[in-house]
Amino acid sequence: MKELEENGIAEFGISGIGEHIETLIRCSDFLLEKLKEYVPASRSRFIDQLQKIDNVRLGDESDPDYELNANKRLREYFVTVQNKDAEHLRLPKGWRDYITDSEYKNALYEISKGYLDRFNTLIASRGIMPLEFYGGIKPKQSLEKKLKSPNSFGERISQFEIDIRDVVRFRFVFSTVPQMEQACVLFWRTFFEAIVACKNYYYIPKSTDIRNPYRAIHFEVAFLENSIMEVQFLTENRHIVSVLDYSLFKNLIPSSSEATRSWLTSLRRKANVLDANSLAQR
Repeated sequence: MKELEENGIAEFGISGIGEHIETLIRCSDFLLEKLKEYVPASRSRFIDQLQKIDNVRLGDESDPDYELNANKRLREYFVTVQNKDAEHLRLPKGWRDYITDSEYKNALYEISKGYLDRFNTLIASRGIMPLEFYGGIKPKQSLEKKLKSPNSFGERISQFEIDIRDVVRFRFVFSTVPQMEQACVLFWRTFFEAIVACKNYYYIPKSTDIRNPYRAIHFEVAFLENSIMEVQFLTENRHIVSVLDYSLFKNLIPSSSEATRSWLTSLRRKANVLDANSLAQR
């Protein structure tokens, strides 16, 4: 795996996976930058967990509903996290102007991070420790592209409007499904008045198509008047896949790399099965 060695991530050149990683880093700089961020210990854990996901079976002739039942178990488990639909909610007044103001976005990020740092302290006192907690501001290039799209301000919310609600966003990653569920319930209780939407993608998936198996919980929160930001809660398995599937999501994988596309699509589904199986073992 010469390309992985040249980029300082030779550890990812593992059998059956390394060639796909090489293909993905050629498709986008995002993955390479993300993998380089991991310190050796974290990188080793990432690789070990990735192999566990890759080794999961999705079913066979003896149990054709294996994957379906796994997703059902996850749906039932996360019924405790109340979904709150944002369909009829409008963006904050003047939001289009605010999100082009770098000073405002930086202030919103810092204030939001303060609230979430205190939440981190709260859940730690309950024995709930996220593997990762980080956040950022949506890149200017991505935002400008969306701002050129047509919208429907003042009317029923459009996809455009939904997509600019996460200008400031944060992510919590948990090693186990129960820890993530407990953290989400506590988040609801702690910030009840500030939560304007909760998208429980376990209970109401983005799509019923099995090829779109994204599962996570996203909160849209207004810590400040006339503002909004996003907080995502993911399991470790889902987070690992989300790091890898950027090129798939952005449709950057060429048709000549169909094997990698197929592997990644399967990996996204396997992450859910592995999470569900962890519940069965408890």
